[in-house]
Amino acid sequence: MGYRRRFQHDQISLREKRRDRELYKDSLAFHCFSENMKLVDIKTNNGLCTWNDKRGGDSQVDFKLDRFMISEDLLLLDKEIIAGILPFRG
Repeated sequence: MGYRRRFQHDQISLREKRRDRELYKDSLAFHCFSENMKLVDIKTNNGLCTWNDKRGGDSQVDFKLDRFMISEDLLLLDKEIIAGILPFRG
């Protein structure tokens, strides 16, 4: 690997490391906020994942991108709380 190519590879690594540090800081800030506000991520009644690539079969990819956060105080009210994912119409 030539010097120029190695230098470019090192630059990409540094950018990726900076991005990873920023993502970690954002994740930590979100975690601290949700802990301080006593928020709970509740499960949805119609699926775990909120995004998929619609490929189907073994090659389908799904992710839980959204969170349904409520105050844990609401859980103490002994009321039924339902979170649902709306169908995609795109």
